[in-house]
Amino acid sequence: MVRLMRWFGIVLAGLLISSLDAQPLAHGPIYAGEELDYQPSIMRLGNSNQLVIVFERLNPTNLSGDLLLSSSNDNGATWSIPQPIIATNSNERHPALVQHGAQAYSLFYLSNATGGFRIHRATSSDGLTWAAQGPLELGWASAGEINPTVIVADGKLTMTYQRLGSPSTIHIAQSSDNGATWDTQRTQIAQGQLPRLAWRAEDNQYLVAYQIGSTMLKMYSKTSSDVYNWSNQAHPLSIEANSHDAMPLVLEDGTFFVSYVKASAATGFDVMYRTSSDGQTWSPEVAVTNEHAGDVEPHGLLTEQAGRLLLAWGRPVSGSDYNIWLERDLVIPADLSNAQLSVDQTNFDPGTSLNYTLQFTNTGLAPNTGQLTITLPTVCCPDLAGQSASHGTLIYHSPNQYIWKHLLAVGEPISINLRLNVADLSMASGSVLTTSVIIQTNDQQWPLSVSSIANGEQRIYLPFVGH
Repeated sequence: MVRLMRWFGIVLAGLLISSLDAQPLAHGPIYAGEELDYQPSIMRLGNSNQLVIVFERLNPTNLSGDLLLSSSNDNGATWSIPQPIIATNSNERHPALVQHGAQAYSLFYLSNATGGFRIHRATSSDGLTWAAQGPLELGWASAGEINPTVIVADGKLTMTYQRLGSPSTIHIAQSSDNGATWDTQRTQIAQGQLPRLAWRAEDNQYLVAYQIGSTMLKMYSKTSSDVYNWSNQAHPLSIEANSHDAMPLVLEDGTFFVSYVKASAATGFDVMYRTSSDGQTWSPEVAVTNEHAGDVEPHGLLTEQAGRLLLAWGRPVSGSDYNIWLERDLVIPADLSNAQLSVDQTNFDPGTSLNYTLQFTNTGLAPNTGQLTITLPTVCCPDLAGQSASHGTLIYHSPNQYIWKHLLAVGEPISINLRLNVADLSMASGSVLTTSVIIQTNDQQWPLSVSSIANGEQRIYLPFVGH
């Protein structure tokens, strides 16, 4: 059982759970039990350090599932023992969590409680205790809706889902009442499976990532600014090898991030990611794992710091036992290799001013929190009227430092200007004044420096006055 029921998107990514007295987790399996737990949905409760995940626990003999919940009060370092929240004689799977108010949470999942598979809904006021609300009416005369993903977009709940058929199709719907009722337009996005959805607020851009095929799957993306019009062409996301389980999200600067798994014919699946500014042209892929262990269903979650994600995925021990691996600090690096620090005079006369310019652009794959420290020669006097920054605020720390901190959005040019007055008129010829800069991102430092050489003592000659 290398890939469990791909048709239903059951590709083990549930966060298998460690107890609260376990050692804090940074990277690795978070639970070593023998259960068949997977397909998680991960959510942060408000702006707190509390995380919850809802996942499937399957009976390995018939793959019938229940939904269980585990919570973490320390940003995912440790997890509570999972407890059933939706557990009946029916087959309940593929949870999708969403928060749409201060004390308003919804859970969507597929269930065959009414005969065939339909998408069902449960609600909660705290994200921990749940009440089932029954199936959704999406406009279909017969059963066959599976694999929901739900987000808040433009003030409404927006859901993509898969409709079983030959071929399978993917659709989108919206709700204006927190998921109680949905439009029944059955808007089709494409033919395919396992659609996942993200939305960028600043330009009202919807992104759907999905897969097509049966055994050797390929992944594509589609974008639209109109939730009911998907006539734009599809764009390749990962088509070079067997690719599954795309899960998109929007990073802090609006960059689209998609995690997925990929395998060649000769190796097992590994976790990958790509990024894109427009949801159409994608960066080269970056490998998160490379052990070819059969990884599945990576799901990302934003953290408190730009360019750092939590990422969970499933990894098999056997065909009926999957453990979940968790990376609590996946750093997506910035690239500031283009940074330049210049001065307008490499040779100067004492008593003049030196003007410095620092320029750089993050050409990496994701935004990062950037902080820079500028260290000035102690013999110079900063001219505060001559300082400026295109973004953020320069803060002067007497006697000889500036500090600057700002979000480094991908592709956004940054320019900083400083002016120093060389007050020592008796400075010796050949004296060297060096200004240095250290730019700090999430996982890297970018040091720069520039020097100027004094021409020699600046003499002041007074006019001769005499008889």
